[in-house]
Amino acid sequence: MIGASGIEYLLDLYGVDAERGLAVLAAVAETPTAEDVIDVHATSIDVDAYPILLATGESPDAPVADLADHLDVGLLQPTEPREPALSCEAIPWSGSPR
Repeated sequence: MIGASGIEYLLDLYGVDAERGLAVLAAVAETPTAEDVIDVHATSIDVDAYPILLATGESPDAPVADLADHLDVGLLQPTEPREPALSCEAIPWSGSPR
């Protein structure tokens, strides 16, 4: 995606609700750091989207969570661990319905 500044971003997740005029940008980090929070915040300004940071491992420490709160970056973490999803490439595709 290209932001208003002209910078091209490779985003983890970007979604738009055209009816409401809302956009969301989500970045994924194992354990979010202050740098992750600042990066997703700055990117969200350039692409005009609400920023969310998804933690796939440990919760961020208190100073990082406070920074995210101050910058209005949503922090999300799964409530329970689960097995990684299978890759689509791992399942052979026959091309015909079963």
